[in-house]
Amino acid sequence: MKHERDRYFQEATLKHALNSLGALLLLCFHHYSRSLGMSVNAMAHPREVTRQLSPATSLIRFDEGWYDDVVIV
Repeated sequence: MKHERDRYFQEATLKHALNSLGALLLLCFHHYSRSLGMSVNAMAHPREVTRQLSPATSLIRFDEGWYDDVVIV
């Protein structure tokens, strides 16, 4: 939306902003799953990837199975 902002300003909605953030989370996840994989074509386990994402996401999250269980000691 950065091009011709005046023309498309009415399309700048919270829904579009959240969809963009979700897409960014998916891209970051995919990048880290590839870079943390043990071989060229391997992908790391989802929990290993989300463990590396810092700071931890709180606005947009994957299903809980993709994260380590939180243990408070």
